[in-house]
Amino acid sequence: MSSEGSSLKQIAVSAAVLEKDGRVLIARRRRGDRMEGKWEFPGGKIESGETAQGCLRREMKEEFGIDIAVGPLVGRSRHAYPHAEVDLWAYRVAHRAGDFLLRDHEEILWVRPSSLQSYDFSAADVPITKILAGKRNATPVDSSPRAEHFLQIAGLRFRILERGPDAGRPLLLLHGTGDNAHTWDLLAPPLAKSFRVLAMDQRGHGESDWAVPPAYGCDDYLRDLRAVIDILGLEDVILLGHSMGALHASLYTATSPGRVAALVHVDIEPFPPDWNRKYLLGLYRNLPDSYSDMDEYIEEIAGNAPYARRERLLDLASKSLARMGDRWRRIYDREILARFDHYDLRDRLADIRCPALVIRGAESRVLGREAAEQMVRALPAGEFAEIPRAAHPAHLDNPGAFRDAVMGFLARHELV
Repeated sequence: MSSEGSSLKQIAVSAAVLEKDGRVLIARRRRGDRMEGKWEFPGGKIESGETAQGCLRREMKEEFGIDIAVGPLVGRSRHAYPHAEVDLWAYRVAHRAGDFLLRDHEEILWVRPSSLQSYDFSAADVPITKILAGKRNATPVDSSPRAEHFLQIAGLRFRILERGPDAGRPLLLLHGTGDNAHTWDLLAPPLAKSFRVLAMDQRGHGESDWAVPPAYGCDDYLRDLRAVIDILGLEDVILLGHSMGALHASLYTATSPGRVAALVHVDIEPFPPDWNRKYLLGLYRNLPDSYSDMDEYIEEIAGNAPYARRERLLDLASKSLARMGDRWRRIYDREILARFDHYDLRDRLADIRCPALVIRGAESRVLGREAAEQMVRALPAGEFAEIPRAAHPAHLDNPGAFRDAVMGFLARHELV
């Protein structure tokens, strides 16, 4: 972030873009503050051990007494003040509970985006005002999760993000190795128009607990999945999993007849070749423990998602890293990489009796076309979709085509 030779202190900040009736909340700093009189989008410094969205939840509770859900990234701004270089990440948020209290600011206003540039904002916030003025309808406010569940299962805490109506058919999303529930932030909002969408942080990932000592075998993940479905009372659930999550979703479906209405298995063989495990073991040995800047992590994940839009990777990075001193660390347990199990679902595919869609990224090196077609033939009600301009994370590389493939499949089976 800093310019060459700069010795200024570097501060990472997250800011909230909270909207109501077409207006955005802005707040003016108190007298006596270093930025007194300046307007800003409320938020604050990302503390050590916090993610950007965790910081926003804490700050909005402390500053205004309200609970929020954090949605997608609006934009990023960097500015060198005399006292520090600020790296600001602004997110759309939704008010979930609590009455507004004015604790740390002199004044708050609700302002139309087109009028934001009439106010005297702090320098780091100015680029965000321009983004909002030009793209005020680019991202709907209701794209943020409406609920955040924390379940206790066998001594571990699990986080689940929920969107959509309570009465909708449940659709549970399972991420792959090293990812978290936010990998589905582009897919979940459109699905939530028709389903009760739940995105789970699997053990050792995101804001779910790490297993100590490490326990990341197939049986461990499968027990967690069974418990989540039972505790939440999910009947006729649709399971959609990517990579490792696809293996867990498929195995649950095969061993729980009648519980799953439809399955979407994304981009991994039912019997992953040994190079998969060796690749992850190589990451375990060689990945850096932390990053000096989020940009380092973004470049890393961009290598596996060659067609993903950079703003999407920025958003995902900010929800996949936590501040640790002056560096950023991944919010998953490194031990998951060394403990990728020896999965073999080939003999279980015939037990998956519900409609099942196998999705492959057209340029994937993890699931070849021939292996995908073989899997489809082994499924009693199997279908196949190939996503163009997509590698292994097809939902990131080509989210529109991925969404259309999923929704088309569910519509054909009258589940929408």
